[in-house]
Amino acid sequence: KGLEAVAKGEADCVIISNYRFNNISKQCEQLHLSAVYTGVNMKYYFALCKGNTDLYSILSRVTIAVPDEAIHTALTYYSTEDVKTGLLDYIKENWGILMTVVVVILLVIMLLLIRSIRAEKKAFNEERKVHTLNQKVYVDPLTSVRNKTGYTDYINTIQEKLRSGAITGLAICMFDCDNLKYINDRFGHKMGDEYLKTASRLICGIFQHSPVFRVGGDEFISVLQNQDFENRDELIRRFEEESKLINESAQNDWECVNVSIGIAQYDEKTDKSMEDTLARADEKMYENKRRRKAHQNNTQERT
Repeated sequence: KGLEAVAKGEADCVIISNYRFNNISKQCEQLHLSAVYTGVNMKYYFALCKGNTDLYSILSRVTIAVPDEAIHTALTYYSTEDVKTGLLDYIKENWGILMTVVVVILLVIMLLLIRSIRAEKKAFNEERKVHTLNQKVYVDPLTSVRNKTGYTDYINTIQEKLRSGAITGLAICMFDCDNLKYINDRFGHKMGDEYLKTASRLICGIFQHSPVFRVGGDEFISVLQNQDFENRDELIRRFEEESKLINESAQNDWECVNVSIGIAQYDEKTDKSMEDTLARADEKMYENKRRRKAHQNNTQERT
């Protein structure tokens, strides 16, 4: 109020303490007022109307009675309040600039978020493309198990682990779907595909802890490790029992599971590579196929 009175010509000057001047210097600039240092170090000042000697006398007596510590505490408090008021005034005076800064910051944040989302989406799409290509390269489209290329890559990895001693127990199990040509010729290739898918589902269901590969038209391979390796004899027995149950309930030939099996354990002393293990499993599979065919022929002759 005092500064405004001086600016309007209603007062000659205002005496301001050092506590106050730093806080109201900007207001002085806005009102085009000049500050002049008096060179006098006074503790406190009064601004009174001309001729009001009674009020001056009262204030003088009060300030004498009040300890300096209390006065300085009060002045510090009012100085702090002025800082708060000054900040609010600054915000009000520069509202447009502050809002512009806030809007710019929000826009920058939004742009960064959009870029981040786009980058994540692009990475996801690239990963999906790679996965799709891997599916096309390594997965058999009919049975959804890995194909021969997938088997080759897997065996190469297993071979390295065998050389380093990371794997101790391993076996290869060969499966051959009997009578696929008969199913295709008599009922069509669509039923032949169903015949293969039924066999594949049973293999994956029994050897569920081991990878399964379709390596030929009617041939599958499973590489047994850990739990499945330890229980390999029991798993083969379960496979034969499940095949029998399926065949007993099947109403059509293509719904049956007629699979010859051969299994061979990797022997580090005699097998130079996994190819040797595979050859022994393949040989045992054909032995099983011959026995199954001979048994089938004997059964037909009896009937």
